[in-house]
Amino acid sequence: MIKKVFIFLGFTLLFSCSTVKEPILTSVNNINVESNDSLLFIESNLSIYNPNWFVIKSEKLYYLLLNDTVSFAKGESKTPINIPSKDTTNIFLNLEIDSKKIIDSVFIDEKLNIRVLGYTIVPIIDTFYFDFNYPIESDPVFKSLIEHFVSEDDLDIKSIRLKKIELQNTDVEILFDLKNSSGVSYALNEVKIKVYDDNSKQLLIGNSLIDERILVRADSTLNLSCDATINNLTMLSSMFSKKTLIDRVLYLEISAEVEINKLLIPVSFGKELKFDPLNFDLKLND
Repeated sequence: MIKKVFIFLGFTLLFSCSTVKEPILTSVNNINVESNDSLLFIESNLSIYNPNWFVIKSEKLYYLLLNDTVSFAKGESKTPINIPSKDTTNIFLNLEIDSKKIIDSVFIDEKLNIRVLGYTIVPIIDTFYFDFNYPIESDPVFKSLIEHFVSEDDLDIKSIRLKKIELQNTDVEILFDLKNSSGVSYALNEVKIKVYDDNSKQLLIGNSLIDERILVRADSTLNLSCDATINNLTMLSSMFSKKTLIDRVLYLEISAEVEINKLLIPVSFGKELKFDPLNFDLKLND
């Protein structure tokens, strides 16, 4: 009788071990990115499926973001995990990314992996350690990085100088600084300057183009200038149609392509301009 019990337990243990499966990370949703100097903090929800006959309970999960050779981010769960048998649970993910490291080490067409590690106590088997990956494209990660590298707060328009007034057009010089505190160098391609009659951007009254590649070095401030041509007739027609010539506010938009590691991401910033038609004077609307 005792022998049969041991045989039964042995078969049960063997069957249990053979049927234990890794959890499956099925999706990554609701990604939110925050920045702090050279670090990025990514928050998201992971949907994890438990294919096993037992409940997965774990005090803590550990997360990594990596390619084949380098780990760029790490994090851990803040609360205990409980995934019912044959069911899916959403788990909050928090990762701290070294932005310079990932930019220097990852190619844009390279896949990344979110790696999840942890353990749970399984009946009969005791401790079951799991380690599984979820592949993601590097493209969305880089886009999130660039959005935080180049923000509107980094753009400071210093002055707008009147250069020449003619019957049809007015030429102005726009001086602005671009601060890069990200710790990563990047380039700007095709910087476009557009002046609209208001922030609805329905009527374009002036424009300019810097048609050259501009390198913005890490942890530096770049001084830039460009000339813009404003169409006098279009601007004055707009003013009369709005029935006001006092305290007119125009809208200046600066757009460009940011290039990091062969990835091009469009960015755009806007500033309001106060226009004095009597003196033909333009300045920032503070």
